[in-house]
Amino acid sequence: PDVVLAVGTSLNEFSLNGYDMAGFAEARLMHVDVDPGVLGRAVPPAVGVVADAGAFLAALSVRLRGFHFDDPVGALDRARSLAE
Repeated sequence: PDVVLAVGTSLNEFSLNGYDMAGFAEARLMHVDVDPGVLGRAVPPAVGVVADAGAFLAALSVRLRGFHFDDPVGALDRARSLAE
């Protein structure tokens, strides 16, 4: 994948259930969590967002209505701009 969106997870060994994130080495990670101390602790994100998971996903779904994901890098740039 080009982009991995991780919402409300610490991405630690327990939440990943032993899964190795190395398979996503080429992907850009967007990590969303209400606890700022969680962002980047296990895996460094390309974009880190401090937000409530439900509120973030509700806002993201509204902002991305009608958006076409034919440009994954552009999608990440747009997501980054939404996070600011």
